[in-house]
Amino acid sequence: QKRSSKYFLATGEQEFSIDPNTGVLRTKIPFDREANAGYVLSVGIINEFGVGYCQ
Repeated sequence: QKRSSKYFLATGEQEFSIDPNTGVLRTKIPFDREANAGYVLSVGIINEFGVGYCQ
């Protein structure tokens, strides 16, 4: 039996999107390093064992 995990963005939802099934991360906006030197995002994963975060 395959266990399913779901990915989500804990922060960075305005700039990024994530596929909940594959974890593929995409940008929603064009990046301009002169306007913003960096971005912060946190990705989480939920499975039957709880929640884990990667930052």
